[in-house]
Amino acid sequence: MTGVSIMFYLYLFFSSIVVAEISWDNCASDTNTMKLVDLEIDPYPVVTPGTISVKITIHNDKPISSPLKAELSLHKKLLFGSIPIPCVSGIGSCKFVDLCSLCSQCCPLTAGDHVITLPITIDTTSWALTGNYYAQVDIETSSEEKGCVKLNNIQIKSSK
Repeated sequence: MTGVSIMFYLYLFFSSIVVAEISWDNCASDTNTMKLVDLEIDPYPVVTPGTISVKITIHNDKPISSPLKAELSLHKKLLFGSIPIPCVSGIGSCKFVDLCSLCSQCCPLTAGDHVITLPITIDTTSWALTGNYYAQVDIETSSEEKGCVKLNNIQIKSSK
């Protein structure tokens, strides 16, 4: 096989890769009273640097009030496994004592369905941020109500 043939096959392989849609599942859904109903990220894949809009629809069986604890576990997929992403400026694998202090739309909420749209700005232009990620978000209210969601195929691309 010549070098030109190898390059042609590599081109066909990489040009046929399709960006997968982000997917999510509620974890421990039998015991949790808060559930993710829908998730939209625009633009998708996420392009850095830039601002994205994250629109979530949640259902909660009981009212939500402060404090609203959250733990985010974020991992970058690699060829043979993954690595955890540390918490830097509120992005990465972070623990939040009270999301209500960071998100005025998040609290207080009555029982029922709610749509929350959050703008998120990613300032970095680092090539190291590009890739495929997965995450898990665990939430607990002051009255010990819980929610958990797993996110897969979080794609981040660089604009440069």
